[in-house]
Amino acid sequence: MHYVDVLEKYNKFGGRSTRKEYWLFYLTTMAISFGFIFIPKMVGANQETGVLLTSCFILLVLLPWLAVTVRRFHDAGYSAWFLFIPVFSMAILFFDSQRGANKYGANPKGVEAVKQEQPTTAELATRTIKHIQSVFYVAGAINVFFAIFLREGDNFHFSPSPIDILIGSAILFMGWSLGKSYRRVVPKAAAILSVILLVLNILVHILTKDISFSGFIFPIALWIIGRQSREAITVLENSKVEANL
Repeated sequence: MHYVDVLEKYNKFGGRSTRKEYWLFYLTTMAISFGFIFIPKMVGANQETGVLLTSCFILLVLLPWLAVTVRRFHDAGYSAWFLFIPVFSMAILFFDSQRGANKYGANPKGVEAVKQEQPTTAELATRTIKHIQSVFYVAGAINVFFAIFLREGDNFHFSPSPIDILIGSAILFMGWSLGKSYRRVVPKAAAILSVILLVLNILVHILTKDISFSGFIFPIALWIIGRQSREAITVLENSKVEANL
């Protein structure tokens, strides 16, 4: 049973896990959690009892949940560092297993999966670059939208912020540049922009005494994406050089 297998591998952060293993564990955990919430109500217990039972259960499965998430990232060919990138980390959970073995281990789907044609390093690098492009486009578009429209309660009103529009546009441009011949500048640009944003957030915190954790997560996520794109670009260019020899 997948659920018990995941619980037994609570401290195994290496290796790979399929989409089926991850999502069966996730959905079963959610079903049990809802059961702990609603069953006490059905037998006449107070709401606090259900909340307490659910909280205790989530704490018990938190470590195996984190472990299977890391293995799911590995199965798709990505480092656990991508856990810190909200949008992309969710998307990775839906990616199929990387064909054949990768640096994290053998394909968990078994012999039939291993028999499939192994992708070349250039194909893997190209796929990674396309994924990162998508992240840049989504993050840039969201940033531009919220830079133009300020949310107050349930309503949005037009209130453009030139600096935030510039940042969002820069992120969109980096995504577009990944498909061009000068793509090597993107990792450096991402690193520079992440440092600038981090310094600005620190200055805002010092001046206003108001800390925003989301303001720190975004530049760190940008730095991680830039680092990953640098590795993919290096692999892709090296494979092209080898092909021309």
